Amino acid sequence: MLNTYMELNWIHYPQEKYIECIINEDLHYRTYNGGNLIIKYFQGDIVELQFDPDNDIWENEKHWLSEQFPILGTYQPIDVPDEEQEEWMSTNNWTKAFPSFGISQDGDYLDRLQRLGALQTMKHFDTIIHNKEEKISVLEDSEGNFWKREWCDYQNDFYNHQPCCVFPDNPGLKSISIDEVIELKGQFS
Repeated sequence: MLNTYMELNWIHYPQEKYIECIINEDLHYRTYNGGNLIIKYFQGDIVELQFDPDNDIWENEKHWLSEQFPILGTYQPIDVPDEEQEEWMSTNNWTKAFPSFGISQDGDYLDRLQRLGALQTMKHFDTIIHNKEEKISVLEDSEGNFWKREWCDYQNDFYNHQPCCVFPDNPGLKSISIDEVIELKGQFS
């Protein structure tokens, strides 16, 4: 199909309200607003990488990461003009969101922070309860943990997995117990 692209693992810390990507003991990134401002911690220095559509420092940073840490994969965005994206998707038999920031080894699109699209769309979770009318959504992960998704009034739907630059205040998933799941299933299933 296509080349393998750089994929970064961002961890959400909902209590502290940030997501973080640790590259090694000398380099990590943190953002408190879903990626509009990324703070780089590198060998004791702190650098702010502010999003600017005319000069996106984070794009340059991803190229630098790819060069300095080849084990992360190659950062090779798919640069197709907006008016030609639909044609690209048809030619490449692509049915997901346009992969502007590349495609993972498993064939998933990557978002601006180089996270798997499946992470944000909850493809690796089983839905236990999904009731939009009552604004209740409960998921189970592959390890048997249960999670509740919060409701987003702005998009009239549930928040996705982690904050992003579109929804920087996304609270993420909230861990709930099996007893809470049983109680909710009794009310909404």
